[in-house]
Amino acid sequence: MTWRFFREYSNESENWLIPDIVEQDHGLVAHRISPTNLGFLFNSRLAACDLGWTTLPEFVEDSEKTFASLARLPKHDGQLYNWYDTRTLEAVKPRFVSTVDNGNLVCSLWTQKQAYIEATRVPVFRNALIRGLADHFEVIAELLAENEHHSKLLEAFHEIIAKFRMSPYSADALSNLRSALPALDMQLLADGAARDIHWWVSELSLRIAQLQNMMSAFAPWLSPDYAKYRRFLGVQARAEIEHLTLESLPARQSVLEKKIRRIIATGATDSTVRSGLQRLLDAISQSQTAVQVTVSRLGALVETAERSAKALDFAFFYNPQKKQLSIGYDAARQQLHESHYDLLASEARVAVFVAIAKGNIPQASWFRLGRPRKAYKKAGVLVSWTGTMFEYLLPSLWTRSYPNTLLEESAKTAVHAQQDFTSARGIPWGISESSCSERNPDLHYRYHAFGLPSLALCQSDRDELVISPYSTFLALLVDAPGAMKNLREMKSRGWVGAYGFYDACDFTASRMPPGKSYETVRCWMAHHQGMNLVAAASVLGDMSMQRRFHAEPMVAATERLLQEKVPRTGALELELPESAAQVSRAPSTVAQGEALPAD
Repeated sequence: MTWRFFREYSNESENWLIPDIVEQDHGLVAHRISPTNLGFLFNSRLAACDLGWTTLPEFVEDSEKTFASLARLPKHDGQLYNWYDTRTLEAVKPRFVSTVDNGNLVCSLWTQKQAYIEATRVPVFRNALIRGLADHFEVIAELLAENEHHSKLLEAFHEIIAKFRMSPYSADALSNLRSALPALDMQLLADGAARDIHWWVSELSLRIAQLQNMMSAFAPWLSPDYAKYRRFLGVQARAEIEHLTLESLPARQSVLEKKIRRIIATGATDSTVRSGLQRLLDAISQSQTAVQVTVSRLGALVETAERSAKALDFAFFYNPQKKQLSIGYDAARQQLHESHYDLLASEARVAVFVAIAKGNIPQASWFRLGRPRKAYKKAGVLVSWTGTMFEYLLPSLWTRSYPNTLLEESAKTAVHAQQDFTSARGIPWGISESSCSERNPDLHYRYHAFGLPSLALCQSDRDELVISPYSTFLALLVDAPGAMKNLREMKSRGWVGAYGFYDACDFTASRMPPGKSYETVRCWMAHHQGMNLVAAASVLGDMSMQRRFHAEPMVAATERLLQEKVPRTGALELELPESAAQVSRAPSTVAQGEALPAD
């Protein structure tokens, strides 16, 4: 369901960008986008492609549209501003250039670049596309099962699925499935089914159509239209369809083209067959062009992603005296912000990493990031600014985790600390920056940094407790079994809406009316939705996002920075860096809890 957020809201009226926030109850949409949101829009489409929810041609076209909008955004000396209006593409005032947001975008762009490169080598008709259809089946069946009045429709839908699963790789099966869906949709309309079910049935029909279009465009000899001619060519459709790539297709097309010409020239078949083979020959000729065009477009996307990443020069933010990056540039004041990022346990470390990898700042800057540590259950953990899951795990969406290293130890310990914190309260775990049940004058939910005080340098005296599902998705990278169990618990509590898990659930007692223990914060935020998809796709794909990010030569040359071993000094709290308390962050609130016990 999370993918639906991007499918619906990245549209022409939004200039193929993505709005920052969508709220369920008031129908509010925040028509703005940050560089981080933009990066996660790119990577979410990649995740959807990996999971079989979109096809390669759609992935290419959507990427091109969004890059076209990126090119139109006003910039400051090549640097992206922190917020843009998605409808007008104007920079939102006050104009600020954010270091960490541009760092996140570079990570996303390098990941995209490698995905475009590898797209020519992976099977075009991947098994994931069939699994993607099955995912749509499951969503529709689940929605139908929620209403007992839909029992007959559910039974009919299961029959449709059963027939398809008997021969899922058959082009005929795709046609039969697609032709059965309109009748189901008519029944849904007659039965007064919810809009959500209609959307998913329509989307399933579109998925099938896109698969059929791709088959006609790249391998027409496998489509139902030419099924009766395959025996003349010795084509085994199921065996062949799983291995065709953009690289291998030209050779296959050439072989088939020669076979067809030979059959036609010898007159070994009747005129009807020869006529059909001639049509197939014409279709193959068109498919050769389609493959060439797609490879060319992927090559152009590689260049665009690389050029866009290169334009973000982090020397712009560098303070040579401190050997640190400023948090950003204030365009109104025409000067860098006086505060700097200087903690390793921070989402900002990925900006420092890419700045070093690009050669924009010296490697010494990495070691100017503070490393204060605490002990927790015989393990050490780096102290972060506000003790959020976001600070510990966001960079791991792209950067690899190496065994027995300082960063791996801290990530695991932070997750375990959060699990312990909420287990005594009998609620799901996962605390980070998120929306809460408070509202601004414009009725939007307020956004705060919530975290564990025991992991935080900046602690609040406000007694607040807010759980965010995206925090658990991030934890898939560290503790997949524990995270899955937690997500199932959240789902059983009804924390899911039309676009997947809601942004948060607020357990803050002071904000709850009598008799109510929590309030579901019914909104979705683009960058949190993106984190959900990227984390899930990466874990399901054997850390595919990290693999792509590290395939970037500049990353591969710098990755040893991530392999820093745990200090031999033990897991005692270390002296804080001189400027640790000077890092500027948005006003933060944290959930109250016990301090970490010292070993």
